[in-house]
Formats: sequence, C-alpha cells, structure tokens
Amino acid sequence: MHDDAAGELPLDLDHPEPSRSLTRRERRSVSEGTGVHVRRIQELVGHQLGVTRGAILSRTRSRTVVRARQMSMGLARVLTIGSYPDLGRAFHRDHTTVLYAARRFRGWIEKDEHEARQVAIAVYRVFPGLPPIPTQDEFMDRCRRVTDIPPGHWLR
Repeated sequence: MHDDAAGELPLDLDHPEPSRSLTRRERRSVSEGTGVHVRRIQELVGHQLGVTRGAILSRTRSRTVVRARQMSMGLARVLTIGSYPDLGRAFHRDHTTVLYAARRFRGWIEKDEHEARQVAIAVYRVFPGLPPIPTQDEFMDRCRRVTDIPPGHWLR
C-alpha cells in the first residue's frame, strides 16, 4: 500500500549505510563527520513506526504516516547540518513544513512522549559517528537550539 515506487531494500539496523548510494542533493543533508543523512533517518524512523520510506515521502496524510514523517523531519533537523530548505527538498516538501515538523518533534520530546524518545534512541544507536546517547536534558537542549528562530530572522 505504501511501497516506494522503486521498492525498498531490506533494512539492516546493524549497518548505518543507506540502502543505495546518495544523490548529490542528498549528500548536502549529511551531518559532517557522523555519516547521518536524511535518507537513512527516513528509513530508520519508518522501520521503527512500521511505515515505508515511500509512504513518508508520499502525500499520504494518515495519522501514522504523518507522525513518522514529522519525526523523521524533526530528527533530521536535530542530527544533520541541512537547512530547512535542504530538508524540505529531501522530503519533497516546503521548508515551512519541516519547520512545523521540527517544532512538533520538539513538543513530543518536551512532553516526554515514549514513542518519540524510543525512535530518537534507535537512531542514535545505529549511527556510530554520533556521540553517546544524550540525556533527556541534553537532547531537549539540542532540539530547542535547532528549532528556535530568532525574531525577525526572515527579515535579514
């Protein structure tokens, strides 16, 4: 039902490599030195929540798919160096959608939602280049820093 048109390759949680090589556009959304990239985050979050990467990238608006998409966007914003426009392109969405999703993800972490925390921990375990799994406070601080936009930022 939600299969990617090209077909999903089996996900190997022990290896952080993506199921195929990255395109030039995807390489821009890679966090330097950690090997974390948006495609892999999409695959991992989808695997954790039972949604395919194709569904995350689709226009589907079912609650399960939207939650997986928003968690993927939030984690991508926290773990990569991609800008909102870069991440929007990686998800086939507008940058404001990524901004909204990142703020939703931050809210889930602030409310200490079990599912959001478990997905974040799963992603941290897969990427060996990331620092050790942060405490709740450290992760929340990181979420705040990447989702806070200074007032008037868009006027510059």
